[in-house]
Amino acid sequence: MGHSEQVRILLLNEMEKLEKTLFRLEQGFELQFRLGPTLQGKAVTVYTNYPFPGQAFHREKFRTLEWENPSEREDDSDKRCNLHLQQAGSFQYYFLQGNEKSGGGYIVVDPILHIGADHQVLPLDCVTLQTFLAKCLGPFDEWESRLRVAKESGYNMIHFTPLQTLGQSRSCYSLANQLELNPDFSRPNKKCTWNDVGQLVEKLKKEWNVLCITDVVYNHTAANSKWIQKHPESAYNLVNSPHLKPAWVLDRALWHLSCDVADGKYKEKGVPALIENDHQMHVSMYRGVPH
Repeated sequence: MGHSEQVRILLLNEMEKLEKTLFRLEQGFELQFRLGPTLQGKAVTVYTNYPFPGQAFHREKFRTLEWENPSEREDDSDKRCNLHLQQAGSFQYYFLQGNEKSGGGYIVVDPILHIGADHQVLPLDCVTLQTFLAKCLGPFDEWESRLRVAKESGYNMIHFTPLQTLGQSRSCYSLANQLELNPDFSRPNKKCTWNDVGQLVEKLKKEWNVLCITDVVYNHTAANSKWIQKHPESAYNLVNSPHLKPAWVLDRALWHLSCDVADGKYKEKGVPALIENDHQMHVSMYRGVPH
């Protein structure tokens, strides 16, 4: 049986809520929704946000699936809704019995990965991945020589931590500008662009047989992000999330304590302004600093 001919059947049963169950499928499969014994003979409507062929995916846009009955039996034993899975991603479905929601769940369609100039398939089970901290790669014109180590070591996928401008904490996952490439990748006389990164990714894919992925973490916003300064209501704060107040009070207390220690206010109690070893840390924890 060919890859595109494989069929998977998902039985729908009354009040069977499967939102916490993930059904994993492959591109080219046909998914059939069929009525389980608790729903046969009843009016059931199936909805999904899996898009029509050629259309873009919108998570909140659902469409109705049409029932088919190939054998034209009077009962519902051969009644089905079909989805031909050509687009990879995570999708949702739910179904109504009459006008009342009776169940639903999620499906994940695995992608088919291609590498090399001849587009050979890279099975997901054969992926060997190396992570690079993007902020540590240096100027962009030095990346290729550093990434070659992964290729020569036998890896076929490179994972980059976020490539955008980082926040003041310098955490790899704290973004100050979600749309701008990290300026650390540029040189004074040569600005690195997203197009440059894209060309390198294509070269690695076609010439090295190495794929690249990165994290999409637009919600990981740095404190010095202009977006968060303009729209503070979009983040957790003590107004929209009052349950966080105890954590905020503790954080402020630790901050002020750290400032006092750094200013030498606990020096007479055996806690130096600069804590440099385990002994000094233990002193600050058990003797010098109030609990």
